[in-house]
Amino acid sequence: MKRKNSSLKDIAEELKVSVTTVSFVLNGKAAERHISKEMTKRVLDYANSINYKPNRIAQSLRSGKTNILVFMVEDISDVSFSKLVKFFEDIAYQKGYKVIFCSIGNEATRSLEIIDFYSLLQVDGFVIVPSSAIKYKIDELVESGKPIVLLNKDLVKQAFDGPSLFKIANDQIESLLKLVNC
Repeated sequence: MKRKNSSLKDIAEELKVSVTTVSFVLNGKAAERHISKEMTKRVLDYANSINYKPNRIAQSLRSGKTNILVFMVEDISDVSFSKLVKFFEDIAYQKGYKVIFCSIGNEATRSLEIIDFYSLLQVDGFVIVPSSAIKYKIDELVESGKPIVLLNKDLVKQAFDGPSLFKIANDQIESLLKLVNC
């Protein structure tokens, strides 16, 4: 049977300290909260010994950020899009984000379901090569304040073999992160 991941509460109970103390130590705030070096070492050593991994869902609920971006294109196997996506992913990763890629075909229903699904998961933003059939959903995203960058399919295809493809990816991520961090 798979072992459950340890929580802050589990660590606190094991070490007989408060959950708050464990949280401050694991979030790098021990010094500013005047937690002793001995206690800090004890918590960190124990967390390392059990291979503690923070609960990303709990972190995102607390911070309001998932550090996940969604990139939606018609066909991810299209060489011009796959090159762009690779640039985009590399830049996003350097900035601390993970990227989910979706091929939406030219299917409005599929596009709408994917947007709704990832909106519910509270991803930080979207890059979408939209079809006119989903314009109202794009408008809803914009009205909700969800960061979104729209990409013109013809622009990507024209830039396929030139250095401007990297520039497009960089401009997208910069635009999106400005919106995310507002």
